[in-house]
Amino acid sequence: MAAGFWKRLLKSAFRETQETELTEEEAILLCQEGHVRRHYLLSGRVQEVGLRYTAFYLAEELGLSGWVSNLEDGRVEMELQGKPETIDLLLCRLDGKGRISITSMEEEEVTLKRESGFCVRG
Repeated sequence: MAAGFWKRLLKSAFRETQETELTEEEAILLCQEGHVRRHYLLSGRVQEVGLRYTAFYLAEELGLSGWVSNLEDGRVEMELQGKPETIDLLLCRLDGKGRISITSMEEEEVTLKRESGFCVRG
C-alpha cells in the first residue's frame, strides 16, 4: 500500500503546472486577499535529502502553488505563491525535516501568476 501511495505522489509531483500571466483584475484581487509570490534559492544540505518531495507534499497540504527544482551548483530553486504566513509555515516545516538542513536562503518577491498546484521540476 505504501508503495502505491509514493508512486501516485511522484506521478502527481512531476506534472507541469499551467503557469500564465494574470489579468490586472485578477492580480488586484489576489493582492487584496494578501497573496504573494516569492522566488527562493536554498543552500545547505538540500539535495538528495527529499527536499523537493517534502516541499511538494507540504505545498499541496497548505494549498500553495509554485514549483521546486534542483540546480547544478547544489542549491535548490523554488517559487511559492500564497499568503505570506502560509509560505513561512512551509519553510519552517521544511528546514530540519529528515536530513534537510537549509543554511542560507535568498528570497525575492516576484510577479503573481495564474497557476494550478505545485510541481517538482528536474
